[in-house]
Amino acid sequence: MPDYFRYHGPGTLLGGPESMTDLFVRELTEGIAGTGIKAAFLKCAIEDELTPGVERVMRALAQAHLRTGALITVHTSAHAQTGLTAQEILRSEGVDLGAVVIGHSRDTADPDYLHRLIDNGSYLGMDRFGEQIAPNWHYTHLHDHVLPALLQAGVTQAQLGTMLVDDPRRYFSPAKS
Repeated sequence: MPDYFRYHGPGTLLGGPESMTDLFVRELTEGIAGTGIKAAFLKCAIEDELTPGVERVMRALAQAHLRTGALITVHTSAHAQTGLTAQEILRSEGVDLGAVVIGHSRDTADPDYLHRLIDNGSYLGMDRFGEQIAPNWHYTHLHDHVLPALLQAGVTQAQLGTMLVDDPRRYFSPAKS
């Protein structure tokens, strides 16, 4: 948490309104630090446990999402199952969990945890393939190794199409009014 936010805002030494929300909205709608380059989505992180600072960032991020409709991705710890914690906070702020990717979900082999994330409505970020084996951590690893292994394990071409085309298209498509 940058010092300014550590000392300014709800529950801090100097108090005041939550200015992080306005900052996030401004970076989405006007641009980052006066550059005119707009953020494409909102991202936050929750590691092994929820701290007061992380909770504050998540709630400000949720409010920015509600004001802009920007998509959310959350860096999580699958081992600590913090994706569920993130979902709980975001949902309590009124976020539709269909606008949320729970990142680093591939870091677990616990199907119950993954099913709970899906059942709550979020997408799973199945990233970091090849990270454990440094020679395979490159841009062709997914197509050269992961997808053939999935096909060999019984995943169908149609299921791969859902994962690689249909779900991303649905996630990144604007909501229909």
